Amino acid sequence: MKLYVISNSNIMADFILDEFKDDPNVVQINFKQRKNALTASLKWIRLKMGNPRGLFDDTLFEKKFLDEISQIQPEDKVLLWSIENLKNTMLIANEIRSKNIHSFLWNPMLRVRRKNSAEEYKRKIKEYGIGLSTFDPYDSKMLDCRLMPQVHRAVEMPAIEHPEFDVFFVGQLKGREEPMSQLIKEFRDNDISYFFHLIYGRHDTGDVAPEIKECIKDELMSYPETLANINKSRCLLDLTQKGQQGLTLRPSEAMMYKKKLITNNPAIKNEPFYNPDNIWILDDPDEKRSVADFLKHVPYTPVPADVEQRYHIRPWLDALWPAPVASAQ
Repeated sequence: MKLYVISNSNIMADFILDEFKDDPNVVQINFKQRKNALTASLKWIRLKMGNPRGLFDDTLFEKKFLDEISQIQPEDKVLLWSIENLKNTMLIANEIRSKNIHSFLWNPMLRVRRKNSAEEYKRKIKEYGIGLSTFDPYDSKMLDCRLMPQVHRAVEMPAIEHPEFDVFFVGQLKGREEPMSQLIKEFRDNDISYFFHLIYGRHDTGDVAPEIKECIKDELMSYPETLANINKSRCLLDLTQKGQQGLTLRPSEAMMYKKKLITNNPAIKNEPFYNPDNIWILDDPDEKRSVADFLKHVPYTPVPADVEQRYHIRPWLDALWPAPVASAQ
């Protein structure tokens, strides 16, 4: 029996699943959605006809993908990783022979929330016999599905005796300029060094304050470079997008690489690794320390190993199914 992980083509998913590159019992398959007017019409027709296996396959799927999923046996386990689109989930589920399929939603289900389509989503997932889980507490309640911890993978990093900067952030702006500007002013007033690598999100206007504009770059930083800068920092900045309650990857990175964390997500207090020595929550009414006091005068406290392990990919996968699926070394 093998575990097949079918994931959207995603840099971070690829990085995490690279943990299993030498494991013959865990196979990663990349799914690249063909998205155009023709495929949208063919999906609609196929689903209206009852989703017959094989119909329009040559147009809807890449040949390599079809060849790879044809290797899946009925007894194998299949994890659909971050394939949130319901039509894609149904199409893929009907193409594979496994009867043990689980879908892990790795993004907030904002479209389902906007369209009030949670009941349809739940009904279809149940109809196809697919297990369902998410990292987001709101979506877990909305879809009546299992809440899983955020998941990541740690790699060995060289020891750094003297960090190059105090606070590091990388990501799209996504309308988060107000808290960023607020923090930058506090950093400058308190001689706190920072390195922000920002790119505009799809809906950002470009009308931002000078202290934000000077952090804007043309391209998103690669993940190996991101890891190198995490290693050079004392603290990571985590700013969730509007509507997200689940953790981003930043808290996991902070925990695994033993960095402090500044975040705007109050739900982090519910996590077993939460420790106010390590985490400062923006606009938290219970927080009496300044961010400067937190960074300069509070020592970091390592997270217990058994708690940290819950967020690592191998134990995480073992927790997803009762029987271990990721034990091969």
